[in-house]
Amino acid sequence: MVSQAHKTDGQETSRRAIERLKKYTVVDCDVHEINLDQGEYAKYVDEPWKSRIKHIGRTDEPLAGNLVGNFNFDLDPTPHGLGKDVKTTTPEGLGAFMDRFNTDYIVLHGHTFEAVSDVPERDWATALCRAYNDYILDQFIDENDGIVGSIRVPTQAPRRAAEEIERMADEDGMVSIHIASAPQELLGDRKYDPIYEAAEKAGLPIDYHVGFSNPPWNGVFGATTLESTVEYMGAYNQHNMAHIPSMIFQGVPERFPDLQHIFVEQGITWLPWIQGRMDKNYELRKHHLDWLEKPPSEYLKDNFYFTTQPIEEVAGPQRLSKIFDMIDAKNTLMYASDFPHFDFDYPSVLTIPGVDEETEEAIFGGNALSVMDF
Repeated sequence: MVSQAHKTDGQETSRRAIERLKKYTVVDCDVHEINLDQGEYAKYVDEPWKSRIKHIGRTDEPLAGNLVGNFNFDLDPTPHGLGKDVKTTTPEGLGAFMDRFNTDYIVLHGHTFEAVSDVPERDWATALCRAYNDYILDQFIDENDGIVGSIRVPTQAPRRAAEEIERMADEDGMVSIHIASAPQELLGDRKYDPIYEAAEKAGLPIDYHVGFSNPPWNGVFGATTLESTVEYMGAYNQHNMAHIPSMIFQGVPERFPDLQHIFVEQGITWLPWIQGRMDKNYELRKHHLDWLEKPPSEYLKDNFYFTTQPIEEVAGPQRLSKIFDMIDAKNTLMYASDFPHFDFDYPSVLTIPGVDEETEEAIFGGNALSVMDF
C-alpha cells in the first residue's frame, strides 16, 4: 500500500505551514515590486534628470528599456500561478500576496534599480536613488499598512548616500537602508564610512542585496565568464564571502558598534565555513589586526543578520537543522521570500529543519521587528 506521504505533491505541507504563520507576526524581508512605467520616476526628480528619464522612455535604443541598463527578469505581474489578484505592480496586488501567505509586513527592495550601484555617473545614480525612494513612499508605502521600504543609496557616492539617509530617515515606513548590487571596493573600505556613520546615527540597519560588481571584483568571482542564470545563482553568495570578512577585519563593527547589517538573498549553508575560516586566520595572525577586540565570529553574531532565501533545503532536514544551530538562527536569521523572482521561496521551506516554536517565531518576524525600524 502506498503511504499518504508518497501521494502528496507538497501542497498539503505548504498549506499547513502557511496556516501556522497566523500565530506569528510575519515579516518578509525581501520583496521586489515592479514598475512597468519607468517614466513615472520623472515626477520625483528635477532637471536635467527629469528630461533624461523621459528621453530614455521614448527612445528605441537597445538598452533603453531600463534606466540603469539591461536588467530585466520576467515582468509577468501575476507570476507562479498564485492567482490573478496577486500582482507585483500595485499595492493591492502585493496585498493579495501578503494575504496568500499570511504575511504582516513586506520590505520592498525594488526591481529596476538593483544595479544602480554599477552606474558610473554619480549624479545620475544619486538622482535615481532619490526618485526611487520618493516613488515608493508615494505609490506603495503611504496609507498601505504592512508595506514598508528601505532607503536606497548610491554606494559609488558615499557622502551623497549619507545625505539621502539623512533626508529619508524620519519618513514613516522606511525601516532600513538598502545597498543594492555591489561597489568596486569591498565594503570594509573606509570610503563607505559616511554611509555607516549616517546609518548608525539614524538608528537604521543596512540591508545588502549584493551581487557581482564592476571590475576588478567581477572577474575574481567569475562574473565575466558566467554563461547562464543557473551559473549566476550558483555563484551569487561568493561576493558576500568576500564582503563580510572585509567588513569585520577592517573594523567596521568596531568603528560603528551600534550598526546592524542584514545580508539578503544569499542562503545560509556557507556561513559556518566563513565563520570558522575567519576565526582560524584571526588566531594565527591577530597581531595584524590590533584594532579588533574579539574574534570575527563574535562580531558576526553581534552585528550581522541573514535572510533565509534561497534556503538550501537540498542539505536535508538533519544537516540544515545543525546549520541553524551553528549560526544561532534564533538570533541571526530572518525570513525572506524574494518574491516574485523565479527562485522565490514559499514559507513552507522553513518547516524542513523542524525548529522549535520560539525559534520559528523569531525567524519569521521577531528578529526583523527588533532590528528594523517598524
